Amino acid sequence: MAFPTSRIGLNFLFLLIAFCSSPPATAKTLTIATASNFHSTLLKLVESFHKLNPSVRINISSGSSGSLYTRISMGAPYDLFFSADVDTPKRLDGQGLVKKNTRFTYAYGRLAFWAPGDNAKISVREMIEKHQGKLVIANPKIAPYGKAAEQLLKLYSKDSKKYQLVVAENVVQAHQYIKGGSVVAGFVSYSQLLLRGGQARGYIAVFDDKQLEQQVVLLSRSREVELALEFLRFIQSDGARKIIEDSGYRLPKAGGDV
Repeated sequence: MAFPTSRIGLNFLFLLIAFCSSPPATAKTLTIATASNFHSTLLKLVESFHKLNPSVRINISSGSSGSLYTRISMGAPYDLFFSADVDTPKRLDGQGLVKKNTRFTYAYGRLAFWAPGDNAKISVREMIEKHQGKLVIANPKIAPYGKAAEQLLKLYSKDSKKYQLVVAENVVQAHQYIKGGSVVAGFVSYSQLLLRGGQARGYIAVFDDKQLEQQVVLLSRSREVELALEFLRFIQSDGARKIIEDSGYRLPKAGGDV
Protein backbone atom coordinates (compact mmCIF):
# COMPACT_ATOMS: atom_id res chain seq x y z
CA MET A 1 0.00 0.00 0.00
CA ALA A 2 1.49 3.35 -1.03
CA PHE A 3 1.48 6.21 1.44
CA PRO A 4 0.95 9.79 0.21
CA THR A 5 3.99 12.05 0.54
CA SER A 6 3.24 15.49 1.94
CA ARG A 7 4.72 18.59 0.31
CA ILE A 8 6.03 19.71 3.73
CA GLY A 9 7.89 16.43 4.14
CA LEU A 10 9.51 16.72 0.69
CA ASN A 11 10.59 20.29 1.34
CA PHE A 12 12.15 19.26 4.66
CA LEU A 13 13.97 16.38 2.96
CA PHE A 14 15.40 18.68 0.27
CA LEU A 15 16.58 21.17 2.91
CA LEU A 16 18.23 18.38 4.90
CA ILE A 17 20.08 17.08 1.84
CA ALA A 18 21.19 20.58 0.89
CA PHE A 19 22.46 21.26 4.41
CA CYS A 20 24.39 17.98 4.63
CA SER A 21 25.97 18.38 1.18
CA SER A 22 26.97 22.04 1.54
CA PRO A 23 30.73 22.64 1.89
CA PRO A 24 32.11 23.68 5.30
CA ALA A 25 32.68 27.35 5.99
CA THR A 26 35.97 28.66 4.63
CA ALA A 27 38.71 28.70 7.27
CA LYS A 28 39.94 32.12 8.29
CA THR A 29 43.34 33.04 6.90
CA LEU A 30 45.87 35.40 8.44
CA THR A 31 48.60 36.78 6.19
CA ILE A 32 51.79 37.91 7.91
CA ALA A 33 54.85 39.71 6.58
CA THR A 34 57.98 39.29 8.68
CA ALA A 35 61.55 40.49 8.64
CA SER A 36 63.72 37.55 7.59
CA ASN A 37 65.62 37.42 10.90
CA PHE A 38 62.37 36.62 12.75
CA HIS A 39 61.02 34.08 10.25
CA SER A 40 62.13 30.89 12.01
CA THR A 41 60.89 32.19 15.38
CA LEU A 42 57.56 33.20 13.86
CA LEU A 43 57.12 29.66 12.53
CA LYS A 44 57.42 28.36 16.10
CA LEU A 45 54.87 30.93 17.29
CA VAL A 46 52.46 30.01 14.50
CA GLU A 47 52.77 26.33 15.38
CA SER A 48 51.89 27.10 19.00
CA PHE A 49 49.02 29.40 18.00
CA HIS A 50 47.65 26.77 15.63
CA LYS A 51 47.32 24.27 18.48
CA LEU A 52 44.89 26.69 20.11
CA ASN A 53 43.20 27.61 16.82
CA PRO A 54 43.40 24.57 14.52
CA SER A 55 40.96 25.94 11.94
CA VAL A 56 43.01 29.07 11.27
CA ARG A 57 45.36 29.21 8.29
CA ILE A 58 48.41 31.47 8.45
CA ASN A 59 50.44 32.48 5.40
CA ILE A 60 53.88 34.01 5.94
CA SER A 61 56.01 36.15 3.62
CA SER A 62 59.54 37.08 4.68
CA GLY A 63 62.18 39.48 3.43
CA SER A 64 64.14 42.53 4.48
CA SER A 65 62.11 45.14 6.34
CA GLY A 66 62.74 47.64 3.54
CA SER A 67 61.52 45.35 0.77
CA LEU A 68 58.41 44.45 2.77
CA TYR A 69 57.77 48.15 3.37
CA THR A 70 57.76 48.68 -0.39
CA ARG A 71 55.30 45.83 -0.92
CA ILE A 72 52.98 47.15 1.79
CA SER A 73 53.13 50.68 0.40
CA MET A 74 52.12 49.28 -2.99
CA GLY A 75 49.07 47.53 -1.54
CA ALA A 76 50.23 44.03 -0.61
CA PRO A 77 47.37 42.37 1.32
CA TYR A 78 49.12 41.63 4.61
CA ASP A 79 47.33 41.66 7.96
CA LEU A 80 50.39 41.94 10.22
CA PHE A 81 53.94 43.15 9.70
CA PHE A 82 56.80 42.12 11.98
CA SER A 83 59.65 44.51 11.25
CA ALA A 84 63.29 44.33 12.36
CA ASP A 85 63.29 47.96 13.45
CA VAL A 86 61.16 50.83 14.72
CA ASP A 87 61.56 53.31 11.87
CA THR A 88 59.80 51.23 9.21
CA PRO A 89 56.59 50.60 11.22
CA LYS A 90 56.66 54.25 12.28
CA ARG A 91 56.78 55.35 8.63
CA LEU A 92 53.83 53.13 7.78
CA ASP A 93 51.97 54.50 10.78
CA GLY A 94 52.64 58.05 9.62
CA GLN A 95 51.24 57.19 6.18
CA GLY A 96 47.96 55.97 7.65
CA LEU A 97 48.66 52.31 6.81
CA VAL A 98 48.50 51.06 10.42
CA LYS A 99 45.49 50.49 12.66
CA LYS A 100 45.46 52.95 15.54
CA ASN A 101 47.29 51.88 18.71
CA THR A 102 48.54 48.56 17.33
CA ARG A 103 52.26 49.36 16.96
CA PHE A 104 54.42 47.93 19.73
CA THR A 105 57.80 46.33 20.42
CA TYR A 106 57.76 42.53 20.39
CA ALA A 107 61.50 41.77 20.71
CA TYR A 108 65.02 43.16 20.78
CA GLY A 109 67.20 41.55 18.13
CA ARG A 110 70.90 40.89 18.69
CA LEU A 111 73.50 41.44 16.00
CA ALA A 112 76.30 38.88 15.87
CA PHE A 113 79.61 38.49 14.05
CA TRP A 114 80.20 34.87 12.98
CA ALA A 115 83.35 33.21 11.64
CA PRO A 116 82.69 29.44 11.69
CA GLY A 117 86.24 28.50 10.74
CA ASP A 118 87.97 30.53 13.44
CA ASN A 119 88.22 29.92 17.19
CA ALA A 120 90.67 32.65 18.12
CA LYS A 121 90.33 34.03 21.65
CA ILE A 122 90.52 37.69 20.67
CA SER A 123 88.21 40.71 20.71
CA VAL A 124 85.83 41.30 17.85
CA ARG A 125 87.75 44.46 16.97
CA GLU A 126 90.93 42.40 16.58
CA MET A 127 89.03 39.73 14.65
CA ILE A 128 87.65 42.22 12.12
CA GLU A 129 90.94 44.09 11.80
CA LYS A 130 92.87 40.89 11.06
CA HIS A 131 90.19 39.50 8.76
CA GLN A 132 91.10 38.90 5.13
CA GLY A 133 88.85 37.59 2.40
CA LYS A 134 85.11 37.95 1.90
CA LEU A 135 82.92 39.35 4.66
CA VAL A 136 79.14 39.58 4.30
CA ILE A 137 76.50 41.93 5.68
CA ALA A 138 72.82 42.34 4.82
CA ASN A 139 72.00 45.26 2.54
CA PRO A 140 72.18 48.32 4.83
CA LYS A 141 69.78 50.25 2.59
CA ILE A 142 66.85 47.91 3.24
CA ALA A 143 67.86 45.64 6.16
CA PRO A 144 68.18 47.02 9.72
CA TYR A 145 70.72 44.32 10.64
CA GLY A 146 72.79 45.36 7.64
CA LYS A 147 72.64 49.00 8.67
CA ALA A 148 73.81 48.13 12.19
CA ALA A 149 76.62 45.96 10.78
CA GLU A 150 77.77 48.75 8.49
CA GLN A 151 78.02 51.12 11.46
CA LEU A 152 80.10 48.59 13.41
CA LEU A 153 82.45 48.00 10.50
CA LYS A 154 83.15 51.72 10.29
CA LEU A 155 83.84 51.73 14.01
CA TYR A 156 86.00 48.60 14.20
CA SER A 157 87.81 48.36 10.88
CA LYS A 158 90.79 50.62 10.31
CA ASP A 159 91.60 49.15 6.92
CA SER A 160 88.59 48.09 4.87
CA LYS A 161 90.91 47.05 2.02
CA LYS A 162 91.86 43.90 3.92
CA TYR A 163 88.52 42.28 3.18
CA GLN A 164 86.07 42.14 0.29
CA LEU A 165 82.63 43.22 1.43
CA VAL A 166 79.74 41.13 0.11
CA VAL A 167 76.22 42.55 0.41
CA ALA A 168 73.35 40.07 0.81
CA GLU A 169 69.65 40.83 0.35
CA ASN A 170 68.91 40.13 4.04
CA VAL A 171 70.37 38.37 7.10
CA VAL A 172 69.01 34.99 6.06
CA GLN A 173 70.95 35.19 2.81
CA ALA A 174 74.00 36.47 4.70
CA HIS A 175 73.80 33.43 6.99
CA GLN A 176 73.49 31.13 3.97
CA TYR A 177 76.63 32.64 2.40
CA ILE A 178 78.64 31.99 5.57
CA LYS A 179 77.22 28.54 6.22
CA GLY A 180 77.75 27.52 2.59
CA GLY A 181 81.36 28.67 2.62
CA SER A 182 81.15 31.28 -0.12
CA VAL A 183 82.30 33.82 2.50
CA VAL A 184 84.33 33.11 5.61
CA ALA A 185 82.62 35.48 8.06
CA GLY A 186 79.98 38.12 8.46
CA PHE A 187 77.21 39.74 10.46
CA VAL A 188 73.97 37.88 11.15
CA SER A 189 71.19 37.76 13.72
CA TYR A 190 72.20 35.86 16.86
CA SER A 191 68.90 33.97 16.65
CA GLN A 192 70.14 32.33 13.45
CA LEU A 193 73.01 30.76 15.37
CA LEU A 194 70.64 29.03 17.81
CA LEU A 195 68.29 27.32 15.39
CA ARG A 196 69.06 23.80 16.58
CA GLY A 197 68.94 24.60 20.26
CA GLY A 198 72.69 25.01 20.55
CA GLN A 199 75.19 27.63 19.51
CA ALA A 200 76.87 27.32 16.12
CA ARG A 201 80.57 26.44 15.96
CA GLY A 202 83.35 28.92 15.42
CA TYR A 203 83.95 32.50 16.52
CA ILE A 204 80.82 34.33 17.66
CA ALA A 205 80.62 37.84 19.05
CA VAL A 206 77.23 39.20 20.13
CA PHE A 207 76.74 42.97 20.30
CA ASP A 208 74.32 43.39 23.17
CA ASP A 209 75.06 47.11 23.23
CA LYS A 210 73.72 47.23 19.67
CA GLN A 211 70.32 45.61 20.15
CA LEU A 212 67.71 46.21 17.48
CA GLU A 213 64.27 47.15 18.74
CA GLN A 214 61.74 45.31 16.58
CA GLN A 215 58.11 46.36 16.25
CA VAL A 216 54.94 44.82 14.86
CA VAL A 217 51.88 46.54 13.40
CA LEU A 218 48.35 45.62 12.37
CA LEU A 219 47.92 47.03 8.89
CA SER A 220 44.89 49.14 8.03
CA ARG A 221 44.08 47.05 4.93
CA SER A 222 43.62 43.90 7.01
CA ARG A 223 40.44 41.94 6.33
CA GLU A 224 40.90 39.82 9.45
CA VAL A 225 41.23 42.48 12.14
CA GLU A 226 39.82 40.42 15.02
CA LEU A 227 41.97 37.42 14.16
CA ALA A 228 45.03 39.64 13.81
CA LEU A 229 44.34 41.21 17.21
CA GLU A 230 44.01 37.73 18.69
CA PHE A 231 47.43 36.80 17.31
CA LEU A 232 48.96 40.01 18.69
CA ARG A 233 47.55 39.21 22.13
CA PHE A 234 48.93 35.68 21.80
CA ILE A 235 52.51 36.81 21.14
CA GLN A 236 52.38 38.76 24.42
CA SER A 237 51.45 35.65 26.39
CA ASP A 238 53.98 33.99 28.69
CA GLY A 239 54.30 30.96 26.43
CA ALA A 240 54.94 33.00 23.31
CA ARG A 241 57.42 35.28 25.08
CA LYS A 242 59.38 32.22 26.17
CA ILE A 243 59.57 31.02 22.56
CA ILE A 244 60.93 34.43 21.52
CA GLU A 245 63.45 34.54 24.35
CA ASP A 246 64.61 30.96 23.74
CA SER A 247 65.23 31.94 20.12
CA GLY A 248 67.94 34.39 21.16
CA TYR A 249 66.01 37.65 21.51
CA ARG A 250 65.71 40.01 24.45
CA LEU A 251 62.17 40.76 25.60
CA PRO A 252 60.35 44.06 26.15
CA LYS A 253 58.53 44.58 29.41
CA ALA A 254 55.37 42.50 29.69
CA GLY A 255 51.92 43.98 29.96
CA GLY A 256 51.40 45.84 26.68
CA ASP A 257 47.83 46.29 25.50
CA VAL A 258 46.51 45.77 21.99
